[in-house]
Amino acid sequence: PSCVAEGAKTTRQARTAYGGRRSADPRQTTIGLIAVNVAVWLLIMASGGYTSRVTQLLALRPKGLCVNPNGEVVGLSEGACPAPLDWHEGVSSGAYWQLVTTAFTHVEVWHLAVNMFSLWMLGPLVEAVLGRARFLALYAVSALTASLAVYWLSGEYGSTVGASGAIFGLLGA
Repeated sequence: PSCVAEGAKTTRQARTAYGGRRSADPRQTTIGLIAVNVAVWLLIMASGGYTSRVTQLLALRPKGLCVNPNGEVVGLSEGACPAPLDWHEGVSSGAYWQLVTTAFTHVEVWHLAVNMFSLWMLGPLVEAVLGRARFLALYAVSALTASLAVYWLSGEYGSTVGASGAIFGLLGA
């Protein structure tokens, strides 16, 4: 055993086809991503669902707007939003974090289930090929690219959530 251990020190570690280190268990990163998505969903459900303040903070909205308690839009600028009404931040009004947080935000249970099932099916396969760090980098770049596409192509005052863009990036890889 000591001779084998000594020989192992001088042997190069196995690498993936793309140069990443092989994961002992390529499911761990996927499980971590699923856990974050489920935790955010539970937080949203506990705070009131689609209309909760947490959803409004995390969902991608290109421009901010002023909303009354009934959910009706009453203004499109923060200065025109009187005190009892609720101002919902948008990316163009400074909520840049929404470009990232939208990829971990789900409101409907079926949306979460479909995205997490897809991630469970694709994640370990892609991680086994790329390695953990490159897998996470691909997931992050895919999520950010999808958010930028939504920001550029969607309606100004719409709200978007979901990990679909990141999952499509994994599918493309």
